[in-house]
Amino acid sequence: MTQNKTPRRKAKAPPTAPGMPTDPVRLARWQAIKAAGGASFVGRALGFKKGEAVRLWYVDRDPTAEQARQLVKLAGGVVSLAQVLPSAFGDLTTAELGYSPR
Repeated sequence: MTQNKTPRRKAKAPPTAPGMPTDPVRLARWQAIKAAGGASFVGRALGFKKGEAVRLWYVDRDPTAEQARQLVKLAGGVVSLAQVLPSAFGDLTTAELGYSPR
């Protein structure tokens, strides 16, 4: 007895913008920068002469904790600080947090 085999179609990946990172942390930074008005705008708001320093946050560098806080504020909370800079929260104790997470 033979079975009709229907060729399987490969699932298409969702469309991505050029330069959009795949790493979740870098993607969160990319989304925040885009929501805030772009790397040049964020760079000027943070005191950089060019936006290249900000663009590198979603390529191969990490912002400081203060820069990450300002980015989240500029983006209007589109992403959380924990998404933008998870390493800042990795080893915190409840005493350092000042509260007990639920």
